[in-house]
Amino acid sequence: MGVIYFPMWPVFCFVEDGRNAVLDWLDREAVASAVRLEFQARIDFIKAGGPNMVPGCIRPVPKGRGILHYLQVERKGFPPIKPLLCYGPFSDTEITILAGAPDRNREVFRPADVITEALRAFDAVSRDRQRRRYERVVNRGTTSRF
Repeated sequence: MGVIYFPMWPVFCFVEDGRNAVLDWLDREAVASAVRLEFQARIDFIKAGGPNMVPGCIRPVPKGRGILHYLQVERKGFPPIKPLLCYGPFSDTEITILAGAPDRNREVFRPADVITEALRAFDAVSRDRQRRRYERVVNRGTTSRF
């Protein structure tokens, strides 16, 4: 009997001052538990079989120097989020989530400095692997907008 092999795609989050910057962003934005669960589900799908497990959920960021992409995370009844990420930077089969971006009134990457922030995080991670780690996005207490 054959075994089906699913390649693992590690998914990391950027670390700033020893803290997970993505979790801090989710807390600051008071992202609802339901949206965090959807975010974690997408991460789990990507980890299990790569970005094509959820077709179309990862898209390039306009003005992202060809490096940045975003993960479309939506849950009916809640504002969507679009965390900024990159493939790599140490392997073609890994993803690093660099910064959060809310989607308010179809103004996806406002304020504009969120792209600058993500590019700065990319540069930091590229220089030092210790600036990223895997951590579930639903592991901390959340303030909910239910």
